[in-house]
Amino acid sequence: MVRNNLENLREMTVGDLCEQGFCTEVVEVREDTPFKAIVEAIRGGPLFHSVVVLDQDRKVVGRVSVEHLYEAVILDIFPEQALSSATDLESVMEVVEEVVHNRAQDIMEEPNVARVQERAPDVLGRIFRENLKGLVVVDGAVKLVGYLDRMTIISNWPELTAGR
Repeated sequence: MVRNNLENLREMTVGDLCEQGFCTEVVEVREDTPFKAIVEAIRGGPLFHSVVVLDQDRKVVGRVSVEHLYEAVILDIFPEQALSSATDLESVMEVVEEVVHNRAQDIMEEPNVARVQERAPDVLGRIFRENLKGLVVVDGAVKLVGYLDRMTIISNWPELTAGR
């Protein structure tokens, strides 16, 4: 449970937020993880907005968004729906290239990251300004620490503002 009030939050780092319970677990996969294994990992993992992709040294190298996963699943289950707007072979290939992939590295994007040493107000402001669902938190070696998301911030708000 969060024990600091809002004034203390102004002085905290992202690492402090993680120590206070703001960083949640994420689903993590390796770059070469097959698509089906990513979906299986999600089924058993925590609530998420992204899957974090790690290299062989456990450094964060990317993320796979829920949107990309959904597109790929829909194309697998209902290809006729996904391809309904395609009018020629070229547009079919564009759709297929957009959503059909074999491994995490094929669909991963640049991760939105926060470093543990960054100031909490700056990072929380960035989430707000950029309308992000959350940020992957990394240490100085770019290794995964956790995920800082809006829902965790909201659920801990009463404790943050206690005594205000």
